[in-house]
Order: sequence, then C-alpha cells, then structure tokens
Amino acid sequence: MLENSILELRTTVTELEKRLSSVEDEGDEWKTRYETQVELNKQLERQINILQGRMELIRGNPADKLSIVRTFDQMPVSSLKEVLKQLEEEKQSLQNQLKDYELRLEQETKAYHKATDERRMYLSEILQVRKMCDSVTFKNHYSFLIWQQHLLMPLGQSLLSLNSSTKYITKAAF
Repeated sequence: MLENSILELRTTVTELEKRLSSVEDEGDEWKTRYETQVELNKQLERQINILQGRMELIRGNPADKLSIVRTFDQMPVSSLKEVLKQLEEEKQSLQNQLKDYELRLEQETKAYHKATDERRMYLSEILQVRKMCDSVTFKNHYSFLIWQQHLLMPLGQSLLSLNSSTKYITKAAF
C-alpha cells in the first residue's frame, strides 16, 4: 500500500514536471511575441518619421510662422477640404491602431501573468510532492532500521525506546 502511494506520488511529480516543461516552452511563444512587437514598434517609428516629415513639409520654414498659412492660402478650397479629410482619416486610423495596441498589450500582460502564476503553482506542487516522497522514503528507511534492530535482539524481547536509552522488555511483561 505504501509502495502504491509512493508510485502515485512519483507519477504525480512526473506529470507536474511535464506540465512545467510545457509552461516553460511557452517562453518561446513570449519570445516570438516580443520579437513581433519589436518589429511592429520599428514600423511605427518609421511611420512617425514619415508623418513628421510631412508635417515639416506642410509647415515649411519654422522661422516663418506664416508659411503654413501661405501654403494653404495658395491651395484651392476643394484641395484644402481634401487635405483636411485625409488628415482626419489618418488621425482616426492612428487612434484606432493605438486602441488596438493598448488592448492587445493588456491581453498579453494578463496571459503572461497567468502563465507565470501557473508556473509558480506547478513548481510549488512539485516541491511539496518531492518533500512528501522524501518523507515517505525516510519513514520506510527508519522502519526498516527498527525492524532490523528487532531481529538482532535476543528471542523473547522487544525494543522500547525511551528518551535516549534503550531498554529490553520481555514479551511476558505485556
């Protein structure tokens, strides 16, 4: 019965270690996500640079505060409406993209914390099961030593351990 219990505990430890390795394999997934996010950030930085270039082009010379007014003064009203419409669309697109990234980041953060908590839980369970296995193994070893000492005693006597001294008591005393 005790051996079955030990076998079950070892099986549980093996299963938990497999789960732990699968959770650790998820680290590769996070690495991939991180690399994807870095690439996306680079693309966004390029987009920002392009848009800043457009803004500088539209603004003209920063020393000349009225250059933008002159640029727009020279444009027909239909072109101004077209530029305004394009800028509003770009603004809306960028705001939507920002909201999507914020939502995605929040979801990935939750998933990361969940995986980390699971990993810690599995490690804790593995540690507890190992301690139980060690305890059971120690008890078995201790029982074996007591049994071995009992066999080495003279016939008709049993071992009774009180404090640090060992006394022999005849079976007739029971």
